[in-house]
Amino acid sequence: MIIEFRIQNFLSVKDEQILNFEADKTDKKHSDYFVVNAGQYSLLKIMGIYGPNASGKTNILDALQAFRSMVGSRGLNAFVSPVFFAADPAYNSSHSKFSLDFLVFNSGHYVKYTYTVVFNSAAKKIISEKLAYFPKQREALIFERTLNEEEERGFTLKVPKSMNLKNADLEAMKANTMNHMLVLSCFSRLNLIFPQAKDAFMWFQSVLPPISPRTSIKSAKRWYDESPEGKKLLLQFLKQADLNISDIHIKKMDEDIAEEILNFFTLTKDIVKEEFVKEIQSAESELKNNMMRRDEFKITNYDVNLMHTSVTNENKEVTYSLPLLTESSGTQRLFDLAYPLLLSFIYPSVITIDGIESSLHLEIVKYFILTYLSNSQESQIIFTTHNLLLLEWDVLRNDTIWFTNKETDGTTALTPITSFNGINRQKILKQYLAGAFDALPNPRHFKFNCDALIEEEIQRGRRTERGRRC
Repeated sequence: MIIEFRIQNFLSVKDEQILNFEADKTDKKHSDYFVVNAGQYSLLKIMGIYGPNASGKTNILDALQAFRSMVGSRGLNAFVSPVFFAADPAYNSSHSKFSLDFLVFNSGHYVKYTYTVVFNSAAKKIISEKLAYFPKQREALIFERTLNEEEERGFTLKVPKSMNLKNADLEAMKANTMNHMLVLSCFSRLNLIFPQAKDAFMWFQSVLPPISPRTSIKSAKRWYDESPEGKKLLLQFLKQADLNISDIHIKKMDEDIAEEILNFFTLTKDIVKEEFVKEIQSAESELKNNMMRRDEFKITNYDVNLMHTSVTNENKEVTYSLPLLTESSGTQRLFDLAYPLLLSFIYPSVITIDGIESSLHLEIVKYFILTYLSNSQESQIIFTTHNLLLLEWDVLRNDTIWFTNKETDGTTALTPITSFNGINRQKILKQYLAGAFDALPNPRHFKFNCDALIEEEIQRGRRTERGRRC
């Protein structure tokens, strides 16, 4: 579980911003639902971020996902372009920083880890990397890496003798770490006997891929097809959302798409950046080898149909089937959200959801949040939202509410609601709309002079003089 996440010089974040999951010890409201007691820490299971458009809400989620991606095998190559704060030239060449305090459950108790990475996304270089843990409430270094151009690998790597790391494993770590890669990422390729570091690497696997309004979670279909109990819970979740769904049919299909994939690779090589071309060429070569071994290359897909039951005017019950793709965007969205929700019940995980209310009725958002809080054990959700009624309906505790505000220089300021005085839960929506917490858009000048645009359209012959007033 996350204790605290610190971000600096990343997209709209200029100076260090902090997202802290420690529960307010003075707030006892629904603690059984909102708080996980993990050793000496009381951590929140959910965090909602409010703020105006373009204030950086999504960038806070993206920062955590960027950290997760960096721990993967591609390192800084996971970034298509530099991710520094662009509005200030002084920050364009300076370093970015991610730092995370998190808990790992091991041998019956929780251990705190701190992982800090300083990097330059423009130069594609890791400047420093430090992993420490607190096995007996005191900090102990696991490893530390610093940039050193004079070294053969371009960096120095320090591992204390207390870690009992074999020289062969240490040399393997060095050999598998490039300047653009993290030391921790070598565990994606090597099976090293270094449990302290590997536990931290495995923790990052609990951070699930991001969920945005456009996300379609295809892996969910396979899971439901292979898990009868998972499918049963999915059906219960959709039924209780009052979607008039009585059953779900999932059909596994093998489709021939070899030629289409090869065409895609051919087209993609012409438009992607250079660093991806080698990976695409490798995938294309592998696919061709598969085709040489077999007459055709197949991919598994899943056809999902939702069964609906209704009652006619003659009081007869009628059941009919609709493909998932023809269902409303809200039903599809809830189907997609159900997968990480159910995973959070059985696996401790960290889930980021951008625009949680996208395509969903406000009551359904409330249903999703309360279902999560009632059933998850040691998972955490961070979501962004413009759903102000969640404040008025008292769905969230004060310590779970954060705001982003865009400062005059374009930077994102991240602030918990608990830092404001005079919070009144009965009038919190009015307080927010009155500007008590900042984090409000300020649109103005509603009237536009359209005469020049209308004249231009008339000159192009696409509009007549008639009805020219805007």
